[in-house]
Amino acid sequence: MLGDRRLARLLGTEARTPALAERQAAFGNRAVELWFATAPGAEDARLRLCAYAFAGALDAVALAWTEDDLELTVDQVIDELVVLFHRMIAGL
Repeated sequence: MLGDRRLARLLGTEARTPALAERQAAFGNRAVELWFATAPGAEDARLRLCAYAFAGALDAVALAWTEDDLELTVDQVIDELVVLFHRMIAGL
């Protein structure tokens, strides 16, 4: 799917319909909760805030990539997101 931005864009557009947007938001929340169920620092409100903010940012990055606003490969996007996440939590 990620090899064809048109398909990713179509799926991203479909995910913005009210019914699917709610499920997509719930997925981000579940991902954060799952992470904190197994990771140290679950009681740290600042770390949880960063995790929720990052989950929301992932959606924006995915949309920008499918709209050709980011001239990066999928691997480059992932690498940059990992670096960004580590920078976000480094100061906590």
